[in-house]
Amino acid sequence: MKKELYVAMIFTLALVLIVAAPVVLAGHKSVNSTDGRGVLYQVSTYSGLLNGSLGGVISAEKLKQHGDFGLGTTEGMDGEMIVLNGSFYLGRSDGKVYPVNDSALIPFAEVTYFDADKTVHINGTYNFTQFATVMDTGLPSKELFYAIRIDGLFPYVKFRAIPKQAEPYPTVAEALKNESVFEMHNVKGTLVGIYSPQYSSGIGYPGYHFHFITDDRSIGGHVYDFTINGAEVQLDTLPRLHMVLQD
Repeated sequence: MKKELYVAMIFTLALVLIVAAPVVLAGHKSVNSTDGRGVLYQVSTYSGLLNGSLGGVISAEKLKQHGDFGLGTTEGMDGEMIVLNGSFYLGRSDGKVYPVNDSALIPFAEVTYFDADKTVHINGTYNFTQFATVMDTGLPSKELFYAIRIDGLFPYVKFRAIPKQAEPYPTVAEALKNESVFEMHNVKGTLVGIYSPQYSSGIGYPGYHFHFITDDRSIGGHVYDFTINGAEVQLDTLPRLHMVLQD
């Protein structure tokens, strides 16, 4: 029954995207089908991940052919994947960052070839919740997907990682009982984010989803909270979503 409901939900959400796309894509940058720019390449769904679909769908080697920026995880939710400047990293439950091997299997990911088409200047000091409210006013449209990059010195960052899970895989809520949470102050690094519109809930995480990595690429994970004190936010508008449910 759980699987049947999940499949039905995917078809329903896919229909919503198909219906909405002609409306929200008009007037935005064109998609380059040859190099993947303007395309959000997604492996599986966020709701599937939440419900325990942690088995690998494609290899990291294949995923690397579809983007140089983004986020995700590896099989068994073995760490928080951070994709930046073409390099693939994994923030594990010890707080440290490791390279992602080509042979690693991916149950969920969102990647694109980052090509910023807008910079939003944020003045003032804000936490994550406040940032989201301010950022909403800077989005060209809340009906599109965006890749978001913020580099700089962060007064505060709070992030987590979950230890690798064993089969039969639990839900993420169950896995979070053993999460490792880290806090850093006055740290230089990069927030790697994806914004998904509210109508895509279940396909992606609705709103702002960020992973963090330090400048020296040694520490990182899934972001719970952060503080910025002024920032230049780079936005890459993504008019097209390409989803892979099975390799």
